[in-house]
Amino acid sequence: MNIFGKSKNNLEDPGKTSKEKIAPTQGVGDESMGYDPEQMNALVRTIIREDREQLQEAEVQQTQEDTKKLEALRKKMSKIIDIGTGDNFERKKENSPEQIRLVWQKFYQEVFGIETDFSKVEFPEDKEGFERAIIMAKGITTQQLIKKCREYFAVSDGVSKAIGEDLEGVIVSERSCMQESYAVLVQDLVEASRGKLKGFSADDAKAEKIATETLKERLIHELKYFLETGKHLDIESVTICAGSLLPNGEVPTVSSFKGNVLVVSKASNYSAGGYQPRPVIAKQVA
Repeated sequence: MNIFGKSKNNLEDPGKTSKEKIAPTQGVGDESMGYDPEQMNALVRTIIREDREQLQEAEVQQTQEDTKKLEALRKKMSKIIDIGTGDNFERKKENSPEQIRLVWQKFYQEVFGIETDFSKVEFPEDKEGFERAIIMAKGITTQQLIKKCREYFAVSDGVSKAIGEDLEGVIVSERSCMQESYAVLVQDLVEASRGKLKGFSADDAKAEKIATETLKERLIHELKYFLETGKHLDIESVTICAGSLLPNGEVPTVSSFKGNVLVVSKASNYSAGGYQPRPVIAKQVA
């Protein structure tokens, strides 16, 4: 911020030059500068105050604009998704598999511009605690998901920076949608740390043969949840995407911080604090 920039409400006549606005005071103040320090400080304080007020006004205006955009988006999405219940097994039992398939077909059509047919997608057997269904569309890539997420919120993708943009050819996952679409059931939790795998590393989950969210599943989970609520997952914790393995032996992790979704990686044996895999119920196993 340039505190000596032009102020919208100068203390002096705006027609005067800068030297006339802060006139030298003979025999008073800082002789090396030739200006009255008190007058200089008063002007600086005024400019800082005005700049702060303008910044606050800009922040409020930006927040209002973002809110309007989000509300418009949610209205658009509400036409194709029964907000909060459209893919939820527990909250709305009458949601048949057919209805859930239709919700996801419309989701991919509206958000990605992809025509899908999920009529043959089979759901895993329902299990208590796993209320949300996720359908992965055939052929969708990790980079497509990251790019689409960036249309709605910031994404810091440390994984692509570390191993290159062609993630599809190097990430090995428990399940793949490159040949066929499939569905999983996940826990409908904002924080991974409140799930059933507290203290588990990716290695622990694999040793126990527990299916967990892959990187793609976690990204589509994030995107759909955001479009439904305007909020992010894992604000206080981090999802270890134990269902995916990077070529360096590490596993991806996903979290959010101040509206920015972070995609990085950790050693497969890492477990600490709020880091935790998200378990899933799946029919397809790689």
